[in-house]
Formats: sequence, C-alpha cells, structure tokens
Amino acid sequence: MKTWLILTLTLGVALLSAPAETRACGGTFCDRPASPGPTPMTVDQSGENVLFVADGEYMEAHVQIRYQGDPERLAWLIPLPAEPEITVGSEPLFRALLEASRPIFGLRTTVMHCDGSEDTREDQGCGGSFDDLDTAGGAGQASAESEGMDDAIGRTVGSFEVTLLEPTGVDELVGWLDENAFDLPERSAELLEPYVRQGAVFAALRLRPGAGVQEIHPVVFRYRGTRPAIPLQLTAVAATTDMRVRVLILGEGRAVPSNFRHVELNQLRLHWPSLVTNYESVVSRAVDETGDGLGFVTEYAGNSAVVDRGRVFDDAWNAEAFAGLGAAGVLAELQAQGLADCSSGACSFSHPLLLPLLQRHLPAPQAQDERRFYACAECIEDSSPATDFDTEAFAEDYQARIVTPGAQARALLERHPYLTRMMTLISPEEMTVDPVFHLQSELPDVDRERWAERVVPCMGKATFHLPDGRQLLEPGPFEPWPGTDRPLPYAERIEMLPERGQPHLVSSASARIDAAVAELNAERSQAAAPTNDGSAGGSIADDGGLDCAVGRRLGGQNFWLALSCLWLFYRRGALRRLG
Repeated sequence: MKTWLILTLTLGVALLSAPAETRACGGTFCDRPASPGPTPMTVDQSGENVLFVADGEYMEAHVQIRYQGDPERLAWLIPLPAEPEITVGSEPLFRALLEASRPIFGLRTTVMHCDGSEDTREDQGCGGSFDDLDTAGGAGQASAESEGMDDAIGRTVGSFEVTLLEPTGVDELVGWLDENAFDLPERSAELLEPYVRQGAVFAALRLRPGAGVQEIHPVVFRYRGTRPAIPLQLTAVAATTDMRVRVLILGEGRAVPSNFRHVELNQLRLHWPSLVTNYESVVSRAVDETGDGLGFVTEYAGNSAVVDRGRVFDDAWNAEAFAGLGAAGVLAELQAQGLADCSSGACSFSHPLLLPLLQRHLPAPQAQDERRFYACAECIEDSSPATDFDTEAFAEDYQARIVTPGAQARALLERHPYLTRMMTLISPEEMTVDPVFHLQSELPDVDRERWAERVVPCMGKATFHLPDGRQLLEPGPFEPWPGTDRPLPYAERIEMLPERGQPHLVSSASARIDAAVAELNAERSQAAAPTNDGSAGGSIADDGGLDCAVGRRLGGQNFWLALSCLWLFYRRGALRRLG
C-alpha cells in the first residue's frame, strides 16, 4: 500500500513519506485577523530543520517550529496519509544534534624558526551561520473513529490545539478553513485537491489560547512508512532566496539524497585564513552548479554518540517530586533537578521551555524582574500568583513538555547509532522537485571537523595544506583568496546516489582544480623570485633572506620572526656601509 506524509516544517516546509512518484503539498496558513482588510502572507521562511527517525515500519518526523509574531495568527495545516500519532517533541534534542554535528573549520599554523624550533597555533571557527512516543496523558493519540468533517476531532498536544479532518472534497476542506478563520494563500484549493482525492487526513494546529510564541515546541509526527522526504514545492509561497534546509536522519547508516544530487565542495574556494566564513556562500554556488539548484552537501555522517545525551535528558528530571510543594518549593526543586540556577540572585534555566512554563503557571508581578522574582523565595511566597499556583497543573505540563519528550529523545539516540546531517540552500524558483532520502551504509563517514595547515618556513613563502591534500602557496598581501579573478568551480564533484546500482558521476572538476593550483603556485613562486636588478621581486630576498613582504598578516607567534627580519635588514645595511 502506498503511504505518504506531507507536513509543514517550520512555517511552511513540508515533509513527505511515500514512494518517489507520490507528491503532496502542505503549508502554513496564517490565522485571519478579526479586522477587515487585506491579509497578505506574513510567513518569511529563511531556514528549516527536520529530524527523521526510522523505527521499523514507522517513520518519525520531528519538526522544529520557529515563529515570530502574533501567536494568535499562527495556524498550521498538515495533510497526512492516515490518522497520525502527534506528540510533543524535544527542543534540547534539536539543540544537541545541531551543536554536535555542525561543521567546524580549523586552521593550524606552524612557524618554523631558523634555529630549528617551531611554534604551532590552532584556531577553529564555524563557517556561515548556525543555530541546533506518547506524551503524558496520551496527548496526540490517533483515533480511528473520525469520519468526515462533521466528526472533526479536537485534542491538545503540548502548546497546540490539534483538529483532525477527513474531508470528502476540497471545497468542504476550504470551507472549513475559511469558517475557522484560516487565511488561505492563493492556489490553496488547487494544491490541496490531490491530497483530498487520496483520502488524506488533515491536521490543523493552532496555539492554545493564552499561549505565547515562547511556548512553541517541536512536534513529532509518527506514521507508517520508511522513506523520508521533503516536498518543497508549496514552500515557495513563503520561502526566501537561498533558504537553508537542514535534514538530520538517525538510523543504522549514512543517509543520502535519492533524487537530488550530492555535492562535494571545492576546498580551494573555502576561505581558510578567515576560518571559512564564506561557507554558506560556497555551498549556495556549488549547489547552483548542478544546473537546477537541486543538490545537498553532507555536513556530518558518523556515530550518533557525538551528541551529548546529558543535554537532552537527565534522570533527575522528575515531575512527581513536586507533589505537595508550594510555588517557592517548586523553584527549589527545579534547582535540585539541575534545570534552574538561582545562585546569583537571578534565575537562569537550562531548558528552553522551563521559563515559559513558569510564566504560564507562576507569572511574576508586573514591573518586577521575573528572573529575580523566581530567585527570591520570600517574594514568591508573599505574591498573589503564589496563592493561585496550581502545583498539579504545573507538574502535568512539566511532565508532558520536558520530562517525557526528553526521555524519548535520549532513547532515540541510544537506539540509533548513526547520524547524518545534510544541508542545501534553495530559492523559491528552484523548488520544483521534492527531495527523497535513503540509506547507503557502505559510504564513508564525513567528519564534521575539517583542518587546513599553514606552514611558515624559516625562509620562503608560507604554504597552505588543505584537507583534500592539495598545497597552495599563500597569496600575496594584495591578492584575494585564492585568486578569485579565475573561473574556479565551487563544486569539485557532483553525483547521483541511487538506491540501487553504482553512483553516477554527473561532473568532476578535480583535474581543473589541480591545474588551477599548479598555475597559481607557479605564478606565486615566480613573483617571489629575484628580479634582474638584484632586488627581490616578491617575498624571497636575493640572498635567500627571510620572507618579509610588506602587508603580511602576522599573528602573535610571528613576532620574533618579524623582529629577526628587521634585524637582518639592519645588518645588511650596516655591512654594506662598512664595505
């Protein structure tokens, strides 16, 4: 039986589980304001994160939701193949995954002194911009009893109210959305109609009344299926140019794109002297070299043990410990469980949803600093919010939004030994195909750390040793890296990785890059050679002196090299005068 899933990522990216020929759409529909007048789409998608976890015959799609604006206007419509299990996800899981797998670029500088000694310094940076199952009480459990719009089922999943719909026609669905103040983008009926024909169940999500945007948490959709994919076609409605889409997949081996191309970057294009601050620019241009912008780069592929489980869940988290405690006692217990630190007179919280929970159940008095309020037991006990504080309700929310998602997230990491992280930058006009992913366990791991080495010899020009094994003489003081006046490619290798058969090489620029490196090195060597008048034409002096080119950027470890260089010039002048 064909299965498919389409659900929006943060503010509009959709997810799909289906055979490759199956296509679907989904999106975020802003809640229509009460006042009349035009209501343009205000969703501005600039980046999305989604985690797929394969669990036997089931797939879990963990969606990190980000939204800024009026919480009453956030509305989310998701077509699903059948009534799903929808539960609260773990924000710390996303943070830990993103932190542990983000690419790190390092530059190791070794200065070789003329006395035979050497100094080494290591610098690291992150290229570009980087960010990171049932709930208690059965929240989000699927029901098999809903049939048709008249039997729409409503339930609560953490901060969200969820309604499941089974329309018999697209007009029926659009009518319900309009009646319930969903602000539909253009072509909504056209885009939704195929899913209605396939018998989709639609999940309509809104924030609970009174919930603020700070209470938004990831949502988990569990459904029957084994093939994760991300349909991007509807996302073009709200996407920005070069929207970042990041896919995390936990499984038994490395995951790769099935119908998008896999792209390997030309490391010569990465700006190693600045610790690769141009990373995302290179990714964007490399993906564009596919011809249609449909490609992913792999940022990490390896053991999931790199993720710090302690950041995801701690056994000390226990909702039952709040039984019988008043408001001040709950704050003290949160400190004992390691989620709050109020030792400085103002509380800080290690879980992103804890402060929103306190704001909901124990709001600080107006005009009072809430973090200092939570750190003061006497202030809490004397406040009116403490009188109305419902410990049982707080403990229930604490269990549903912090304890249970955290425990389940840690269990996922323990069950699935391999983590793959892929990324692309894609613009609305390029969102014409829905990427599908599959496992290819025989492929090698991809380390998240990439190191280049800069070797500064006693005499001569410094050399960069890139991670791919290539060596490049350091550019001159007024020369861009690495000679951007040349038509060097941004992608070294572009290939298709089908589920069956051998990888298909689409293009390889290795020979072209090798030739460019040889040409660059020859030009720089010639520029450093002595001129006919006996003066140095570059940075190597006529008598084999130290490299002292004006404009060289000297680190702290090169101070003595510079001082030696000045002393050499001084001695030269003194000897010539004596002669």
